[in-house]
Amino acid sequence: MDDHLSKLQLWEAEKNMLLFFNELNTYYDLIKGDLDDYDQEDMEILAMDIDNALTALSGYFCIGLNEEPGTITSDQVEAYFKKIYDHIIENEDIAFATDIVESDPHFTPVQDFLVKYMRDTKTPFRSITLIDIIKEQVYDIIAWAELWHIHHARDIHDELSNRSNTAIKIIIHDPDLDEPQTIGKENIDSTKAFRNYFIKDYDAIKIAKINAKVNELGKQKKDGHVAKLAALAAVLFTKKVLSKTYKETLTYLFLRFSIKEDAAAYKPAQFKRPSMKGTVPARWTEAESFFNSLDISNIK
Repeated sequence: MDDHLSKLQLWEAEKNMLLFFNELNTYYDLIKGDLDDYDQEDMEILAMDIDNALTALSGYFCIGLNEEPGTITSDQVEAYFKKIYDHIIENEDIAFATDIVESDPHFTPVQDFLVKYMRDTKTPFRSITLIDIIKEQVYDIIAWAELWHIHHARDIHDELSNRSNTAIKIIIHDPDLDEPQTIGKENIDSTKAFRNYFIKDYDAIKIAKINAKVNELGKQKKDGHVAKLAALAAVLFTKKVLSKTYKETLTYLFLRFSIKEDAAAYKPAQFKRPSMKGTVPARWTEAESFFNSLDISNIK
């Protein structure tokens, strides 16, 4: 990012930050609720889900407007937030700061949950480090915003209560949905729900990794993401690790990611049908390669 942030860059930055905070708070609401039916493995898998989700979203914390998100270094994340911090304070961007106050990110409880339930203590979740980097600057912005309002004889909480809508609801609103989108417990803890679609005793760690790939395809919505999602489901079906039919599994995934296509229009065979030259379609090859990698790699 250049020293001077354009209005477009600031808009992208605000969306990226608030979406990260919203994901964080969504999991906070889950872990502070009723988890009595979760055993130790459920907790560990949930921690993996949280880490995967937050790490994926952090890929947007240091990209140009025309670049794809990806893995970035801790130094890049720190520089990104420092750039936003400097902009807000130096330009008295109280609107941006107030939106951050409204987002009310619950860093510490989620971080504590991750520390408690990570399987490999020698290799901490990346999201734990990310939270450490982010929260200090964000908390300082929140303090600055509250004091700014006091210095101007105003109450930030009165201002927030007078808003007709919240920033995050505006950002995540999908105009194609007839009804407001609601996120249930099943959709939050997606691996736990997804495990019902696999055969009994199939490795829960592998399911968590498959679920992370599914989220990557379904949430980022890159070109061809629907076909790639369908191809991955086709590989899982062909490898006989699913307990339900291909159509049932794909219907669940389409519903989960608000994909308005008919699952019945897709068939497993179509993805591995070779071309006239005998070439196997790239989507099948990519999905099968990912599946085979599950036997030689582990989630940390």
